[in-house]
Amino acid sequence: MARDIGVPDVTVRQWRNRSRSIPVRYWAAIIDAAKDRGVALSYQDFIPPAEAE
Repeated sequence: MARDIGVPDVTVRQWRNRSRSIPVRYWAAIIDAAKDRGVALSYQDFIPPAEAE
């Protein structure tokens, strides 16, 4: 994913290891990269279920 959105691998690992969340500024790039790979994502997919309601 890091390569697909143009960030260092360590950046993606930090999201997982530190905060378990992806900063909002990367959401659009991830959605676009997923689309290029045939995966449908939306902004709603980034919001934890407890916060989505």
